[in-house]
Amino acid sequence: MLVCLIIVCGVFIVTQTPGTYMLPLKDPSGVEAMASKGEAELVLREAEEEDVVAASREFLHQIVAAGGPQKDKASELIDQLNEHSIGELQALYAQDPVASAWLAGAVSNYQYVSKTPDEANADLLEATNGYGYQLILQNKYITYLGAILSFIIVGLAYYFLSLDDKVKSRDTYSYLLGSRKRYFYHQYLAMLLPLLAIFYLLGAALNLYSYLNFSNSGLEVSYLPFIGRYLLFFVPPILLFSSVAAFIMIALKESMSFIPLYILWCVINITPEALAGGRFFHLFVFFKRLDAAELPIHASLIATQLLGVVASFVIFEVACRIRLKTES
Repeated sequence: MLVCLIIVCGVFIVTQTPGTYMLPLKDPSGVEAMASKGEAELVLREAEEEDVVAASREFLHQIVAAGGPQKDKASELIDQLNEHSIGELQALYAQDPVASAWLAGAVSNYQYVSKTPDEANADLLEATNGYGYQLILQNKYITYLGAILSFIIVGLAYYFLSLDDKVKSRDTYSYLLGSRKRYFYHQYLAMLLPLLAIFYLLGAALNLYSYLNFSNSGLEVSYLPFIGRYLLFFVPPILLFSSVAAFIMIALKESMSFIPLYILWCVINITPEALAGGRFFHLFVFFKRLDAAELPIHASLIATQLLGVVASFVIFEVACRIRLKTES
């Protein structure tokens, strides 16, 4: 199960970060490919007013050339474009459903234009302070993978414990390790450490691959180590999610009704702004989203993440004590 989980998550991350293997751009076809794979903000720029006007005029000329009952109105709009901006025309024809639809479509379709490959590469390096796609890759990797694991890890904890019950190894291994409490800790680490190690290696490999792509293309790119963001933004929430999941499975094993509450807590962490009372819920949020905007690293943020690590071990310790007390 663990191997399948890692493969599925790895494939998902690779498909969500196409810039890892497609950047830097080398020809115009790469611009279209990047835009089609959800990275349009890296390869498109807002069109100038004159570009939108020129494209709109060409669009209206096509309507005139096609004939039909609306060609006179299209000709009228072409003439108006010589005297007014797109915005002025939208206000002028706001009550005309046909003309306003044409103008809205022109603005929507021609609002952005493709960058040249050199322009896209240069803009990306400037926006990321010379790190290229590495910064975007790390932010997406940590955010998406952390969000996926927060939901899956409770199932993984259940799998480990149910398998343990089937093979009835708890008493034997508890005896070999010296205590049942040590056995629970070993089982917890056996679930968690492979995940953290393998996903770190995968992220570091993708990060290095992206760096080498830029470096081998002759661009001046700086290497951004993967370990810093991984330890600060990925490890603490995963420790906390796994400890809470383990608490449910170890201490509350007969109360599966707690799982929906766990799922709700995951939702609160991943999208706290979607719920009422956002300020209150932020007190329980240790998962930091990095995919929307760069998150400044400061002392209070580091302290919060460290608090999450401490809380995770406290929660697991409490779970073990409750379980041992119920079994005694």
